[in-house]
Amino acid sequence: DAIQNLQLIGEKNFSLADLEIPIMPKPDFDLPAEYIALQVSSGNPEIAYKNWPLDHWIEFLTQTFSNYPGKQFVLLGNENDTVLAEKLKAEFGTKIISLAGKTNITQAMQVLSHAKMFVGLDGGLMHLAVAFGKATFTLWGPSSEVLYGYQQFDAVLHQCVRLNLGCFPCNAWIEPNQSKTKDPALCPDHACLRQLSSQEVFKRFSKYVNSLPQHVW
Repeated sequence: DAIQNLQLIGEKNFSLADLEIPIMPKPDFDLPAEYIALQVSSGNPEIAYKNWPLDHWIEFLTQTFSNYPGKQFVLLGNENDTVLAEKLKAEFGTKIISLAGKTNITQAMQVLSHAKMFVGLDGGLMHLAVAFGKATFTLWGPSSEVLYGYQQFDAVLHQCVRLNLGCFPCNAWIEPNQSKTKDPALCPDHACLRQLSSQEVFKRFSKYVNSLPQHVW
């Protein structure tokens, strides 16, 4: 957030690496040596408008596991995400390790600190992953990735995916687009995320990970 604010006022002498947090101790969970941290829900009913539909996540992950066998995801989230976690576990078995509802903030930070990268949504976990210097692939709906994302700082490590709709962005602290709604929670269709197909997301993801430095992917 500090880097974003400095950029907005024209300060160009900082980079994300200037604010990286040192690696934390390994989390007290039985995790594989290499894993990708995953977030599929905001975990907050008040900001559910940031969520990508679960069936889209299942389609995307099916394509990912098919094309990149051997990759494992560690699912993070709070107690509100446990039902989603159970559905994903039923679908993918041991390919997804669910820690939804099982971590406190410190433990979640430890998991992110030792992850290879982060895949998920616009939210706190994304910001923490970036603070640990992790690559991020994130999906965006009503919020502005220019104000809150990181691709503009490092387009190699950070990829923000969204649809180009005429009502974007309705959730922004600078000049929100209120042509469709004044409150993203009251949007009648949430088209910005519901119309973002799993095929398009996987295409973008595949191009992204294939261009990452070898030590990341």
